[in-house]
Amino acid sequence: MKDMIRFFAWTFSLWGLGLVLEGGVSALCVSNSFANLRAAPGTQHEQTGRVFRFTPLKEVSKHGRWHQVEDLDGNRHWVREDLVSRDFRCAVVKNEYANLRAGPGTNHAQVGAQRADRLVAFRLIREQGAWVELEDVEGDRVWIHRPLLWIPR
Repeated sequence: MKDMIRFFAWTFSLWGLGLVLEGGVSALCVSNSFANLRAAPGTQHEQTGRVFRFTPLKEVSKHGRWHQVEDLDGNRHWVREDLVSRDFRCAVVKNEYANLRAGPGTNHAQVGAQRADRLVAFRLIREQGAWVELEDVEGDRVWIHRPLLWIPR
């Protein structure tokens, strides 16, 4: 019995260490039409950027109603909590551009504008192998090859 208790204590210690090392990082998505990013928590601080609906951000910490976040390029900013959500997953094009496909594979036709430029953001619908089905801000659905996207967890 003592061995089993030691085993569970050791297992939970390792699990707790994993949470500490991970830093509690989690993904947030911009849920408003846009969000101003700030240098510090508060609207009186310098605006460091503006991102649009479905832009993914990686949460680093929280201070009151503000989240410190990291963007695709690793830059840190602050965003107000009512402008972001964990209710859905989102993705952003990380390469110069990504081809938009009608289905999961290069054998499917390009659709719509045929490609999305770097930093175009989408709501993630589902993943199928190395492909991701996405929805843009207008509600159109497309598929993009997963390696062309940044999807924080």
